[in-house]
Amino acid sequence: MEQGLFQAQKLSQELIMAPQQIQSLEILVLPMLELQQKISQEMEVNPTLEVTGGGEELVGDMFSEKLPDTPSEDHLAGAAAEHDESMCSLISVDLSWRDHAGNANNSEADSKRQHFFDSLTHESSLQDILIEQLRTSELKDKEYEIAEQLIGSIDELGYLRTHIADLAIICGADVKVINKILQVVQGFDPVGVGSRDLQECLMIQLKKMKMESTLEYKIISKHLEMVQKNHIPQLAKKLNATPTKIYEALKFIQKLKPYPGSAVSNKNVQYAVPETEIYKDGNDYKVKALKEHLPNIRISDQYMKILEDPTTKPEVRKYIKEKITSSKMLMRSLDHRESTIVRITEVIIKRQIAFLREGIDHMKPMTMQQVADEIGVHETTVSRAINQKYVQTPKGLFSFKYFFNSGYTSTTGEVVTSLSIKHRIHEMIAEEEPKKPLADQDLVDSLEAMGFSIARRTVAKYREELGIASSHLRRSY
Repeated sequence: MEQGLFQAQKLSQELIMAPQQIQSLEILVLPMLELQQKISQEMEVNPTLEVTGGGEELVGDMFSEKLPDTPSEDHLAGAAAEHDESMCSLISVDLSWRDHAGNANNSEADSKRQHFFDSLTHESSLQDILIEQLRTSELKDKEYEIAEQLIGSIDELGYLRTHIADLAIICGADVKVINKILQVVQGFDPVGVGSRDLQECLMIQLKKMKMESTLEYKIISKHLEMVQKNHIPQLAKKLNATPTKIYEALKFIQKLKPYPGSAVSNKNVQYAVPETEIYKDGNDYKVKALKEHLPNIRISDQYMKILEDPTTKPEVRKYIKEKITSSKMLMRSLDHRESTIVRITEVIIKRQIAFLREGIDHMKPMTMQQVADEIGVHETTVSRAINQKYVQTPKGLFSFKYFFNSGYTSTTGEVVTSLSIKHRIHEMIAEEEPKKPLADQDLVDSLEAMGFSIARRTVAKYREELGIASSHLRRSY
């Protein structure tokens, strides 16, 4: 076979998405709090965007003009290569209208915009708190640097995740020195920080309380594995104590903090913010979008005036046009995001009306494909739209994914979701006798009596997903 370089033509298909489509998908997948940050970032780099004074304007109302055609790659490249002189001209124009714009509405909008940016605060991390304590310690020079390295290796839960030997190599110090400085860091607050495992964490907390000679300390320091296996009778015999005393000690141990850093990291918890609300209106249920957590944005009238001014320089007009196009793309993407989530919520109302009226036992099986078919989009669009998003209902706040479950049909024709089966398993275990906990096969038999034929391995999987231990570990002596 002859070898060499050849030219050949080949036909192929590939999907190339326009910038508008890419941005629309990016915004669709963002949860509420990340969307706030995205809008904030856009407003910082796009001067044509501003926050409106009113609180009831819809994003869709902002499209009084037709969105210009999507810019070509050459056009985008040209925008990226904007001359410094053009930027300077724009800045001077921007300052000019800001200096002379004196109406109350603009002042109010600027004030609200600044308040929006000022509201983005930063909480101190666990590392920040530990470094502050390190500064008041007596460590100097090399020891201080090693302590900084140790603190940098502590995760948000408060545990040291890097091995001491590796830290010794990184710091160029002896292992004994690293251990000595680690003891200093472990003396910082929160108590237990810098521990290498759960056992050390609990022991540090008991030492802080001067409890080294107690039954609790003996259990943690030497017999934690027996506790994990629920070998209470054997442990009582080994420690020459009654099971009652062991249980009393374990109750005290349960009050200790297994994750010392959580007290600090909880300050940065991402709270669930609902995207939509399902509310009762007479005998019907309706949906509304919840937008109070997002700023109402629009295109600045001042920049529109600059654009229409015949004396505006061509390069400035070009820059403003591009920014206005970007603004309209953002607002159209926000409108599409809201519309998609609202339509998904409407399908949830339609298919889960029994749940809204009666509760979890009446939830119906529902798949993303079913919802996608109803609102006329692809299944992946539904998946993106519900990712990390929440809906407020008369029954409480739920993740959108909560409503998507596979189903089971009983011998009597009753159709229930896997979530309902989990709920029944949880109720049966909650009512079991502590000394005779239900084994997985017992749960299978009980479900069988209800008319549901479910494999034991499936029941075991549901039990584990509920965070419930096996019957052996649940047994109380």
